[in-house]
Amino acid sequence: IDPGGLGLVAGSELSFDYWTRDRVDRRNKLLPRSPMQHFSLPEDPEPLRAALEGLGYRDVSIRPLSELAARFGPDLGHDKLDWYLVEATVA
Repeated sequence: IDPGGLGLVAGSELSFDYWTRDRVDRRNKLLPRSPMQHFSLPEDPEPLRAALEGLGYRDVSIRPLSELAARFGPDLGHDKLDWYLVEATVA
């Protein structure tokens, strides 16, 4: 997700989601034919933020998907989904 490798310029915005290792491992146990790979950067928000800033991003937002789900129904936001949404801007 290096901005230069993606051809992004200053001010470009990047959004992506990622699953924690635990979630990937659970999924891979169910569907072993096409295993998913682990997220290559730190999965904890603060180390991930630092890694993205080191790559040249600013205004990094990392939120659990459960926060977004809660907007659509109060019962949806209570589950720990092990799934995150990231938004960042190229510095």
